[in-house]
Amino acid sequence: MTVTDFFIGIIAAGIVTIAFFLVPALIQICKTARKAEISLEAMNKDLQPLLSSLVETSNELRNLARMGQEQIKKTEKAIANLNSASMRMKNTGDVLWGLLVPLLVKTGGISAGIRAFTRAFARDAGKDCKQKENLT
Repeated sequence: MTVTDFFIGIIAAGIVTIAFFLVPALIQICKTARKAEISLEAMNKDLQPLLSSLVETSNELRNLARMGQEQIKKTEKAIANLNSASMRMKNTGDVLWGLLVPLLVKTGGISAGIRAFTRAFARDAGKDCKQKENLT
């Protein structure tokens, strides 16, 4: 037996050893790949209804968001209208206040004058009545 035959024997023994360990590993890899494929197919079957449900939900959410934006725009318009109406009412109130205050002041002044006149007149009339009683 030569050195080459010896090395060829070592190489053959190595190949047999590698095959001894590699074949079961390859068989296990094939089993794992089949199980993974079955799991992926099952997930794919489950994902299709889930994805369609998610698409329906996202469409519904998009519609709700659009409706919400429309309601917000309507509310903004209503608030703007209320703001302008309140400004008009304030301006009208200011104008009325500007007109009524001087009128009320004048009326109050006239009323106070009439009241003072009637008091003074009543005092003078009372004195005249007493004087007439004293004369009789």
